[in-house]
Amino acid sequence: MMKKLLEVAAEWEEEEERKRLAGLERLQDELEDNEMIAAEVQRIERENFTEEQKAKFLVETIAAQRRFRAEQQAALRRSKPPTISQLRNQMMKYIRNVGGKAYRNLKNKSYEEIKDIYEEVKRLNDKFVAIGSTEDEQAIKEMNVKAEEPSKKRKGTIRKMKSSRIIKRRKIPKSDDELKNFLKVVDFEGDGAQDVEVMEQRSSISSFSIIQSPEGEYIAIQRANGHIRAFNTLNEVLHILDRQDLHNLHRLVIEYYEHIPPIGLGLILHGDLTTMMETTEESDVELWRNQTEWEIIRWRLYESTGVHILELENGTMIHMLAEQGYPLTRELMQRMLEHKLEVQRETEDALNLIRFVMKKKEDLEREEE
Repeated sequence: MMKKLLEVAAEWEEEEERKRLAGLERLQDELEDNEMIAAEVQRIERENFTEEQKAKFLVETIAAQRRFRAEQQAALRRSKPPTISQLRNQMMKYIRNVGGKAYRNLKNKSYEEIKDIYEEVKRLNDKFVAIGSTEDEQAIKEMNVKAEEPSKKRKGTIRKMKSSRIIKRRKIPKSDDELKNFLKVVDFEGDGAQDVEVMEQRSSISSFSIIQSPEGEYIAIQRANGHIRAFNTLNEVLHILDRQDLHNLHRLVIEYYEHIPPIGLGLILHGDLTTMMETTEESDVELWRNQTEWEIIRWRLYESTGVHILELENGTMIHMLAEQGYPLTRELMQRMLEHKLEVQRETEDALNLIRFVMKKKEDLEREEE
């Protein structure tokens, strides 16, 4: 009897194992079918994309990658404790914004001196009482009570209190030595003697094209003398171009994409040139909004073209002509000046750009009053 029960139990276990295996096979078949269906749907969707949709998808993908990298870098920086230099800069910013102190009076002070000034400004700010508040009414009552008491001072003596402060407008520096404080001389990467030689022997740009190669996509410009230069971004060739080259390149790019939508690197180049050449101070497009959120990495001038570039933490690069006005806010221009303009050497063009930005900033301050 026991032997028969064991045989039945063994048969039951074998049957359950067969059912389990059969279920796994059906599940695997369903997963493979779903994968094939999903792949077919994606293929059909890709085929139905227009060139404009493909270009838009590429731009959104590049922007998403840049945002992701920027978020990773920002998270990494936030996880690190601030350095002495960072603490000093944060305290200086608080002193300027809250205490009304000028930057030129703070930049040469040590960390300990800045810390003492910061603590004093913060103490005064914490003691501030808004007019009409409960604390203000209580203080007035106490002052009235004291005023009714016999004064111990000599008759006729009047004690005057003055709490208002006058904030003077910052004057634009007149001398070159003052303006040079806003310059930072650096070596630009990729600017070698070979590029200088090419620059001296160049002729006008005659054509523009997009090159597809096994290594990827490239932008190519050809000069009338046959010389060809391939690059990925406009920044890579600004040091071997001049202003006339920029106008010629802008015209060629506009003509190239007159009847076809720009995609890939061509879309980026088209956007950079259009922003630089066609933007005015009255422009109100998405690019110029939310300037308070812009984190500046560097502000750099390419003297041969008269182009200055604002490179932001999220990967965006704003190309601007030195003598042209753009819809920059007063706060952003102040941060640009504090960050300093990177140049290869101190020249009159660099000093003129500093004067130009300061003048625009002062005009906006006057309009806000």
